[in-house]
Parts: sequence; C-alpha cells; structure tokens
Amino acid sequence: MVCGNKAETLPLAAQRNIVCVGQSPDGNLAILIDEEGEALLVSLISKSVLHQFHFHARVHSVRFSPDGRKFVVSKHNVVLMYHAPGKTREFNPFVLDKTYFGPYDETTCIDWTDDSKCFAVGSMDSNTWVFGAERWANLIYYSLGGHKDAIVACFFEEKSLD
Repeated sequence: MVCGNKAETLPLAAQRNIVCVGQSPDGNLAILIDEEGEALLVSLISKSVLHQFHFHARVHSVRFSPDGRKFVVSKHNVVLMYHAPGKTREFNPFVLDKTYFGPYDETTCIDWTDDSKCFAVGSMDSNTWVFGAERWANLIYYSLGGHKDAIVACFFEEKSLD
C-alpha cells in the first residue's frame, strides 16, 4: 500500500491472485478480492486480516463510498451494496444492504458521486447504469446507452448533483 510518498508491502498471503482492491476513504481499511471471489478485510493500521468473506463468483470491481459508510461490489451482472465495516454495530463486517439488477452482461467498473447518493456501474453490454444508493422519488435506475463497445471506466464530475 502507498502511504504518502512511501510504498509498503502488506504481510498477507492469499491463495490466488488479487484482482480487486478497495480502500476506505479514511485509509484504515482495505478489501482485497482474489480471482475466485474470496475477500479479505484488512486493517491498514495493524496490517492484519480482520475478516474473510466469499462472494462465490469472480468480482470485477469494489469501491467504497466517499463518505465511507457503504461499499459496492460488482459480480456477473449484479451489483451488491454493503454497509462498510465499523460504521454500524454489527458482528458481521459484510452486511448486505441492497442488491441491484440492471446490466444484461458482466459489470466492469464502479464510481460514486462525491456526496455518496448515487453510483454508476459500467457493463460489457455497452451501457452505464446509474443507481441511487438511497431511496429517491425520481430515480430507481437510469441506463445510459448508445456506446459502441464495452464500458471500461465510468466517472462522475465533482459536485455534479448540485
């Protein structure tokens, strides 16, 4: 992990190659996910594994919300939103909040708005799906289509929901 201008290797071992890394905005936690969907919740302070969780499928991306209260994982054509560990008084650090369906093909990328109210998910079906992280009267999901190829990255402009 990189701290400031100094890189450091974590003293951890995984059975397979790590394909996804999500770091909390405060820099205290990281979620490392391998090729088979095995996740390690790691404390970046003590540099130790706090919990293991299996998603039972290959995960394409993981991303914490900017406020650090939730994180989103995409696998197959499903997006799973979890409560972030340590933010609620739960014994299990991976508490599923919502499941989002929409993409017709594999999901590829995730990005959050800077106020943590919405997130976008890119897909191999050439669409980008925008979901609300909380209940909105005018947004359940929104599909942005018309792209010529698979979505490789998606981004929100800063303060775009004002």
